[in-house]
Amino acid sequence: MNSIQNYFKESKKILDSFLKAKVKTLGKGEIVKAIEYSIFSGGKRLRPILLFSLGEILEVEEDLLPFAASVEILHTASLIHDDLPIMDDDDFRRGKPSVHKKFNSAVALLSGDAMVSFASDIILESKYPIKKKTLLISLLNKAWGVNGIAGGQALEIEAENGKPIEPFEIFKRKTGALFGSVFEGAGVLKGMEETQLKEFYSIGENIGIVYQINDDLDDIGEKSYNSVNIYSEEELLKKRKNFVEKTLKMIHNYRLLKFPFREILKIIWREKNV
Repeated sequence: MNSIQNYFKESKKILDSFLKAKVKTLGKGEIVKAIEYSIFSGGKRLRPILLFSLGEILEVEEDLLPFAASVEILHTASLIHDDLPIMDDDDFRRGKPSVHKKFNSAVALLSGDAMVSFASDIILESKYPIKKKTLLISLLNKAWGVNGIAGGQALEIEAENGKPIEPFEIFKRKTGALFGSVFEGAGVLKGMEETQLKEFYSIGENIGIVYQINDDLDDIGEKSYNSVNIYSEEELLKKRKNFVEKTLKMIHNYRLLKFPFREILKIIWREKNV
């Protein structure tokens, strides 16, 4: 097992232990069962582990776990909603029945809703200073709202119904917003100035956009909406290259290309030469 695999394994173990303890505080009931089922259904924990890697390089002294857990919970909530019959209507997620198939659509919808407040509660209960709590919750709210995941999904539905939508507006919201929050959140916990926080958000947003371009290229031929309906594969690859080059310059400015961030970036981007 190489060092980055070990890093993922150990980071996931620490995060999952924290998440299990937090889920236990929710009590019992069908919604809680659905939340537990969705959180522990085999996700890679890519976004929180990315946060851990940034925290190491930036030498963040604050405990990263509360924000990392909140990011993962919010991401998982978005997947529950994505899979619903009124959205993508997917019966499986990570090789297991999606939440609405394991339980029912009402439980799936309500458990996803509950997880949004659950994510904020974890930050509120943390030992972060009040100002940092406020900034982090604001980041999560932005990532979830009309300029984030919800807005991106809404634009995708419009595009599926034939409305001409710029794919990169979907990418920025549906995928880029949460990656952007990971980076800006790391900056908040480090105590960066506002200008630096904006730059960090842009780095994360761009990383998410490249991630989504790769995802769309993988799904060529699928029935659901795909940016290849708007751009040719060649055009997308060119845009992807431009985003990679632009973002790498920003990353170099902050001297972030060290282990383990460099290796995680390679995984996210599928780039050997980072």
